[in-house]
Amino acid sequence: MRAKHLVNAIRLGEMSYNPKPYGGSRHVKWINKLKLKWDTGISSRLKTDELGWVYFILVDDELVKIGQTSAKNGIKGCLSFYESAGTDDCRDNRWTINYLMREAMELGKKVEWYAQYSPKVSVPVMSLTGTKTMQVPVSAKEMERACIEEYVSNVGDYPKWNFQESGKRAPKHILREFNEYTAKRLKEKS
Repeated sequence: MRAKHLVNAIRLGEMSYNPKPYGGSRHVKWINKLKLKWDTGISSRLKTDELGWVYFILVDDELVKIGQTSAKNGIKGCLSFYESAGTDDCRDNRWTINYLMREAMELGKKVEWYAQYSPKVSVPVMSLTGTKTMQVPVSAKEMERACIEEYVSNVGDYPKWNFQESGKRAPKHILREFNEYTAKRLKEKS
């Protein structure tokens, strides 16, 4: 699938390298974090609004990853985990996607992020003594599930980087380096 198939999504921007090098003393895999060059039409409020988001990573206009977040600091907060993996105490899934984005970029490929959200909905929520009407985000997990099901129905398989959903493992060299990285960082803490 291509960007043109993402009819409900907006382009967030293109991934690049953060020009500011890591300045800490802990072991890191990369000196420079990744950084999304945000498209100008994306407001600061939208970036950080607590909404249910489904995001799409495209490499040279091919959809390779579908994910979701409903983080309190919005899509920007979710993205920051992917940008900083390899310079922090990250989990293997963020490490893997960061690594794959870097591999694509080193080959001169364009890595873009798109996303879609549903506006908050007004629903009755039970409190201790009654019911209160609140504005709440739509379930990002359910939106992601719908997007992945539609992708699989159209393409016949999961996006390449949706390892967990497809039951596949990340490439061995990436997992091996992740294990080495986390061991070095754990050793520093002892």
